[in-house]
Amino acid sequence: MKWKLPKLHWSSIRIVVGIALLIAAGFTYSMWWPPLSAWIDQTLISQRKTPAGEESIDSHAGAATNVQSASLALTAQSRLNLGLTDDYLKPIELTTYSRSITVPAVIVSKPGRSQIVVASPLNGVVTHVHAVTGEAVMPGELLFEIRLTYEDLVETQTLYLKTLSELEVENREIVRLEQATQSGAISGKSLLDRRYAKDKLEAHLRSLREALRLHGLSDRQADAIGQDGKLLRDLKVVAPDIDRHDENEELRLSQNPYRPVSLTSSGMAVSPESENHKPLVIEELQVHKGQAVIAGEKLCSLSDYAELFIEGKAFEQDVPAIAQAAQQGWPVVAVFPGDSGATRVTGLELAFVGNSIDADSRTLSFFVELKNQVMRDEKNLAGQRYLS
Repeated sequence: MKWKLPKLHWSSIRIVVGIALLIAAGFTYSMWWPPLSAWIDQTLISQRKTPAGEESIDSHAGAATNVQSASLALTAQSRLNLGLTDDYLKPIELTTYSRSITVPAVIVSKPGRSQIVVASPLNGVVTHVHAVTGEAVMPGELLFEIRLTYEDLVETQTLYLKTLSELEVENREIVRLEQATQSGAISGKSLLDRRYAKDKLEAHLRSLREALRLHGLSDRQADAIGQDGKLLRDLKVVAPDIDRHDENEELRLSQNPYRPVSLTSSGMAVSPESENHKPLVIEELQVHKGQAVIAGEKLCSLSDYAELFIEGKAFEQDVPAIAQAAQQGWPVVAVFPGDSGATRVTGLELAFVGNSIDADSRTLSFFVELKNQVMRDEKNLAGQRYLS
């Protein structure tokens, strides 16, 4: 009896053989894949190299040169056309890398410098107002004239003048008694009593002079009361000086001269002693002619915006950098946004850093010095100067 094997189809044989090869390849992967991968990489690298003797063509000059890698030689004109100039192509060099941080900030006035309040030193009635709102004045220029109605000052001046007269009479009486005593016409007790009375008047006079000094009068003005025999009744209030203060500064009373205002070659009204001083702008004018004012009442306020502060608000993550900038003295750059683009102001200095965190915004304030710029400085037909 003979057995006959069934005939296998060739497609089935190929499938079986393929599956067997895949299984065998999977088990022997670590043996054949590394050398195969290395051979493929080496083949690709060799294909990238330009065969020896190959020529590269310069499209502009038409010159053929031998190259060792895939490159294109460019002429000077070609480099210019592509923008590859010497300003753009520079050799690599080590430089200092500067890192900056950006924080929000606003411009604020300087406390105690940007705003000045002019107050009346004594009680009185405003008789004349020389200034107008918005006008620029120089230190020493006349602002107001006030007729004094301060009873204490008037009484003190009256007593002072009366005591001076009594002392003069007492001195003449002492001279007469001295002559009479020497001749024996009267006893020495009368002369001694007069000298005691003179000492009392001199002590009272010294106390009155100190009272006048407390009211703002100087020694020169107290002497003028005795020489002229007239009470000081008119007060002249002038623009103060921010940077200077004379310890012997006196109230400008009655005929006491004050620094006059003169005109420069440009027509600007300035004081002869304050040509190098900064002008002050009258922001608020609180009084008018005929108004009664008391001592300490605000007459006007002046502003000086020549120097300001930029107040920055540093967040918590920026505080260490701000502190280091203050210690190292690093410069600050201010960026002012505008319709025509941002304006940068460089070379600014960090003035100081705050010592407390704002409870609401949780930010630390720091301040930068800023020099302001004059945008407008003109004088009208009435001779008044306006500064912006």
